[in-house]
Amino acid sequence: MKSLSHYPYSKSIDGEYRFVTDKGVEYIAYFNKVPIESCVVYNFVFAKSTVGRYGMDPRIRNTILSIISDFWDDYEEVILFVCDSSDGRSECRMRLFHYWYKILNNDNIVTKIDYSVEQIRAAILAKKDNCLLPLAQKEIQELFVLMQGD
Repeated sequence: MKSLSHYPYSKSIDGEYRFVTDKGVEYIAYFNKVPIESCVVYNFVFAKSTVGRYGMDPRIRNTILSIISDFWDDYEEVILFVCDSSDGRSECRMRLFHYWYKILNNDNIVTKIDYSVEQIRAAILAKKDNCLLPLAQKEIQELFVLMQGD
């Protein structure tokens, strides 16, 4: 994974990653620890800190995937990715994330499980040998079932 051409990034002491593209767009990425019923997952968040649209840049994808890989070098935890739905584009984000997952999983060691309720799209990622994956999967599924009942 780290062999893909990506932007250099920094990691702060509190675990926040930052990188700047060739067009001067700064991105921030971080992992929030989310305790669920009987295990912990990490919600992965990334966003531009620069306003505007700047087109497609595969090095952004490669950098995000490298950050996830870097995270797994330190932690074997399950990662939760929730697509922002505030602008009605959560489905587009989920398709893009699915494409990125195929690249991340080129050696077939990562599992992705999708969830959706109304406009909310999410997925969990974990290495296939993660013993907490079945528990996290069950508990996140229960959360989505509860959300459907609201």
